[in-house]
Amino acid sequence: MLPRLIPSLTLIDNQIYRTKNFKNPSYVGDPINAVKIFNEKKVDELIIFDIGKNKKIISEDFVAEMLDITSQAFMPLSYGGGIRTIDDADKVFKAGFDKVIIGNSTLKNLSLIEDISNKYGKQSLVFALDIITSKFFGTYIHGLSPFIKKNRYYAMLALELEKKGVGELIIRDVSLMD
Repeated sequence: MLPRLIPSLTLIDNQIYRTKNFKNPSYVGDPINAVKIFNEKKVDELIIFDIGKNKKIISEDFVAEMLDITSQAFMPLSYGGGIRTIDDADKVFKAGFDKVIIGNSTLKNLSLIEDISNKYGKQSLVFALDIITSKFFGTYIHGLSPFIKKNRYYAMLALELEKKGVGELIIRDVSLMD
C-alpha cells in the first residue's frame, strides 16, 4: 500500500497561517494558490482547519467564500471549524467540501455525530481528537479532565465514535503542534 499525502492548512479569516499551538499566527499565503499548488503535487486529500474568530458561527456568506477555494480543488477536501449543528454541516457540504471535521467539543453532543452520519454517510464525517501531553498529567484529552488518561479509555472512545457514525479519526497532540 502506498502512503497517502494529506496536507493540513490552518485558515484564519480566509488566509493561510502557520501557528504554534494555534497561537502567534504568521501569514503564509492565499488558500486558492495553495490549493492549486497541491493540485500540481497531486496530493491525495486536503484538510482545512479554520480557527478564525468569525467561525464561531458559520455564516451565510461562508458558502460563497469557500466556493472560491473548493472550486479549484481536484482532490477530496475536509473542513473543520465551528461545526456545531447539522445546519453548519449542510453549509460546509454546500460549499463543496467532501468531509466535515468535528472535534472535542462534540463529545458533549454525540447526537450531532449521528445526525451528520445519518444524513451524509459515515465516510463524510471525521473526528479530530485533540490530546495534550504534559509532564505533570501525562497524555489526556483536551477539554476533559486530565485524570481520564488510560489507554483503554482512548480505545473505548474511538469505538464509541465509530458506533455513533464517525468514519475517520485524526489524533492531534495540540501540545506539540507548530
